[in-house]
Amino acid sequence: MSSWKRPKDVPYPSVWARFQGKVSENGKPPLWYTIQDVPEHLFEDIIKHMTRYFLVRESTFATLGVLEDPVSLAELHARWREMLNERMCIVALVDGDEEESKRIAGCNMLNTFTREDMEKNKNVQVKGRVMQKQMLVFHDIYGRDDIFEKFNVDVYLSALGLSVAPQYHRDNIGYHLLMARTPLCQATGIQLIITYFSSAAAIHEAFKAGYKLLQYESFNTYRVNGELLYPRLSGQLILTAKTVPKLALE
Repeated sequence: MSSWKRPKDVPYPSVWARFQGKVSENGKPPLWYTIQDVPEHLFEDIIKHMTRYFLVRESTFATLGVLEDPVSLAELHARWREMLNERMCIVALVDGDEEESKRIAGCNMLNTFTREDMEKNKNVQVKGRVMQKQMLVFHDIYGRDDIFEKFNVDVYLSALGLSVAPQYHRDNIGYHLLMARTPLCQATGIQLIITYFSSAAAIHEAFKAGYKLLQYESFNTYRVNGELLYPRLSGQLILTAKTVPKLALE
């Protein structure tokens, strides 16, 4: 768990964005979506969504075979539950007539890091084969710069997975989830977002949403401690930053 806590005066769950999708090919009216904090009653549904969609399509987890590694899968699920309990994860819901009719179109698993958290993470031990490799990547690419000193912040927002259900891809859910991080950060007093992306589509959306490049690695040459981590992958992963402007005082 992060040492940073969501301010008590920020309502939970809060709505951060509402937008309209595209007109469907068969002429049906476009869907409307609401992006908000993940409410407690959706926690387990979000875990299922991330497992069903994100872990199948995200290149690094998929190529390492996380779904065939039950220890890593359990460790990842436990980490996602911790993140959900931090009350910073967001979900895109399809608007319906009743609350119960809302469907999960996508979600973004978000958490915060302080300098204290980063020091503690150096000693975190994971047992799963896949999670061990992913932790190597995390410590390497996040640890190349002193992010707190570079951006003069005490805390930043980060992420461990953004997922969109296939039937909603055409409505730019991923981009809107990335953009919704800004009002979330403004309300909670966070001035920096740090995220790494591992697919061409996600990288395109990140730059479109205003994220700037910090670190870059090609999969086919990326080594940590002499080990080639993703020998079967092409493409690249990048670490990005986005600074969050403070809300103007009224």
